Amino acid sequence: MVEERLGFARVVTVEMEVDEDGPRVLHVGEMRTPNGSFSGQVTPLVASSSAVEELVESGLALGRHLHTEGYRGPFDIDGGITADDVLYSTESNVRKTGCTYLDLLVRRLLGTERAARTVWAADSRPGGVERDFAAGLARVRSAGLDFTAGAREGVVLTSDTLAFDGKWRYLVLAESHSRVDELESGLADVLKLS
Repeated sequence: MVEERLGFARVVTVEMEVDEDGPRVLHVGEMRTPNGSFSGQVTPLVASSSAVEELVESGLALGRHLHTEGYRGPFDIDGGITADDVLYSTESNVRKTGCTYLDLLVRRLLGTERAARTVWAADSRPGGVERDFAAGLARVRSAGLDFTAGAREGVVLTSDTLAFDGKWRYLVLAESHSRVDELESGLADVLKLS
């Protein structure tokens, strides 16, 4: 099979959940896909478009179908948006995904109401400092970037996979996209992220 190569301007996802009342949107995010490979996500989208609205409507339609069939739980639809604002859905995952867990973590850290107003970015990137999780966490804390209980912003190192892939996995929380960018830039300096 040969498929036409599509140049996506944006790679997006709608994360949803089906409960007893039907489907609901958890979040809409823009995926980070350097060299076509997923590495992270920014939520919510910086800017919307009719293609994003179409993605959400498609998710709700699938969610209603899943609900009718008796499914209860998380799912998503991923897609790409071309430069001329055309949406191509690329896959659906009827299960928990990495971003499902991130969404749950954000809600746990901030509470549902504050989480709905929070911008977050999650990524996994190699760093140029020693591959020691505790030392990296100490660097983040020393720089004053770490998220603490009750805070409105900060960085959470989400998983220690350094021995397996040499990457720092993190979540950045803030009240604006620009502040997330600032905190992530500070983290990149501290851990020498590439």
